[in-house]
Amino acid sequence: MLEAATIDALVDRLQLFNCKVEKLASLSAYRHVTSKTTTARVHWERDKGWDSAFDGPGAEALDATVLTLRQFMQKNDPVSLLKMRRLYEDTRVGREVRATFSQTTARLDAFLDGETNISIEPGRNLTRRDVLNIFIYGGMAHSSPRYRATYESLTTTPFFPILQVEFVTAVGTFVSALQYIAGANQQALQVLAASGGA
Repeated sequence: MLEAATIDALVDRLQLFNCKVEKLASLSAYRHVTSKTTTARVHWERDKGWDSAFDGPGAEALDATVLTLRQFMQKNDPVSLLKMRRLYEDTRVGREVRATFSQTTARLDAFLDGETNISIEPGRNLTRRDVLNIFIYGGMAHSSPRYRATYESLTTTPFFPILQVEFVTAVGTFVSALQYIAGANQQALQVLAASGGA
């Protein structure tokens, strides 16, 4: 049996994760993703050239979402998926709950590592994880020189709205997976409470 202090620390972490997920799900960008269609229009006309437009969540809404979402991506954050994987490996939260967490994160990883139809270098399409990194670490949150150069060059192309749609889709799927993990956390909290921790 785990000591009470250890269980209390685990309960705090699970509750913090769920609180952050609840915040993400309440933001207008995610509400847009779940209730409206996000689209890109790219059009070419003779004598006029390319024209394009993005119809989706606004920049402010996406910025607010990214501020919280990146906490789940950064390895050192207490609610990062990496830290949560360790939590689920190191605690007795129940086999079924651990399986739910593992299956959900595996599906999320498979989705993020899946290719888009967008290529910015010969012979390789961007993955959805690439798209997230380009937007988050190249233009919205941190400034990684590598991602920033890529982001800035892509914003000047008429095909940038297509990349924006991929980004919004990746964010929406990520948040949906986090909500599912929050459900597993809730079950874990019940197991920990039954063991005398909460």
